[in-house]
Amino acid sequence: MHADDWSTIGISHHWALGTGHRAAELRAVADLLGVDLIEVKQ
Repeated sequence: MHADDWSTIGISHHWALGTGHRAAELRAVADLLGVDLIEVKQ
């Protein structure tokens, strides 16, 4: 699913957008915090 398509389906306001070169860092932070990380790729 493309990010534009994803945003049109009415996602909640509890989300963040990070570019691909930060994906590994974001996964590590999510793991440390014990929160879900969902990657939306094209």
